[in-house]
Amino acid sequence: MHFTENLFKRLGLDCHRCSYPLRPNPDYDRGLRNMLFGNTNAFIELAARMQTSMAKNPSRIWILEDLYACNYIFIPLPASETEDLLLCGPFSFERMTVGHVRELWAKLKADKSIESFVKQYYANLPVLADQEGTEKYLACLGEALYGESFDGVWNLHDVDFLARKLPGEEDPNELSNEMIQALQTRYVSNSQQDQPPMSILKKLEERYEGEEKMMECIASGDVNGALKCLDVVHKVPVQQRLPDRLRDEKNYLIILNTLCRKGAQAAQVHPIYLDQISGHYAHEIEALTSVRGVSALTRDMLRRYCELTNQYAARGYSPLIQQVIHYISIDIAGDLSLKRLAELANVNASYLSARFKKEVHQTLTEFVTNRRLDFAAYLLTTHTESTVQEIAEQCGIGDLTYFTKIFRQRKGITPGQYRRRKGALPPAAAREEPSAANGTR
Repeated sequence: MHFTENLFKRLGLDCHRCSYPLRPNPDYDRGLRNMLFGNTNAFIELAARMQTSMAKNPSRIWILEDLYACNYIFIPLPASETEDLLLCGPFSFERMTVGHVRELWAKLKADKSIESFVKQYYANLPVLADQEGTEKYLACLGEALYGESFDGVWNLHDVDFLARKLPGEEDPNELSNEMIQALQTRYVSNSQQDQPPMSILKKLEERYEGEEKMMECIASGDVNGALKCLDVVHKVPVQQRLPDRLRDEKNYLIILNTLCRKGAQAAQVHPIYLDQISGHYAHEIEALTSVRGVSALTRDMLRRYCELTNQYAARGYSPLIQQVIHYISIDIAGDLSLKRLAELANVNASYLSARFKKEVHQTLTEFVTNRRLDFAAYLLTTHTESTVQEIAEQCGIGDLTYFTKIFRQRKGITPGQYRRRKGALPPAAAREEPSAANGTR
């Protein structure tokens, strides 16, 4: 059972070990009925009838879909356990789009004043997309728990559950259609609907805390930390705001792009690099044709911003060295000799050379060369219409043969090979580079 609990928790489901009789607890449905009815008893009314059936069928696992399109798994625990029931949920077998929520709310004749809270509730509802796989897992669990007495996995819908006799019940307390309607429309007055449930507030707080920590990781260049924070953020999805889900996902990616840029900006990466990478991902976001590409682009974005921070962050250096690094960033193709940079910084060249080596742990010449080659690597994968010669010139290295030589020394492969490995296939004219033998184009 502990394995099952851990599995469902990793999938985002809440799991509660309960004893009979169940007592009011807004956590059972993440505060939904408390928000609607103004009390915590409504879910207990539902569960009490479930309890009757489970007492008669202790070797049966139930999946119940309630009036609000939320699913719950009821697993009677064997006598060896100290509790009577494992309650897992709420969750959905498909993502609730904004259209689904509106349709449901119209059918239930719910109060419009809490619609925004409800949308956020469903945005945070875990999704088990593989219903068949879930039922098969529960069937294996039932066989392990109850042995030959296992009576299967039973699916119920709340309306049927309340309105008619349950399988295995001899004398059910049937509810009239009027009672079902009352359960559906028994909402609290507007004066009680000022605040969303605490569960929603906590989830939103977790998301924003995760975003803050993610920005801190980007600022420090911590790729693994940023990806872990992203996983935390994704556990608290935001509501779908547009009927077009792809457009909705793109809008959130635009927000993420901004957060990443702010994280790198906090590390004092020069705006020229921030503008380049931000513009690149703005184009990539709009080029998406399916939501299937969102996850890969999201993670690629975090990695690239962290790499940018590791390469170009100026935070932690003295004002003089920050100034020199910014000069290099602004005019990467210009004259970046020690003499010229010392003049721009209004300091002695020997002093600048010694100070730069002490703080950056590279000579100024090595630093400039590495920055130019890093910029070249970026251009090779994003400016596929440019030839290698043109890219070399944009990086301040006019000699193509020399550029190819030092690129291979630092990166281990030629510029053309780098392009191919990154999957950036340029036009035929842009693939030219000097041969290893004679250095001609």
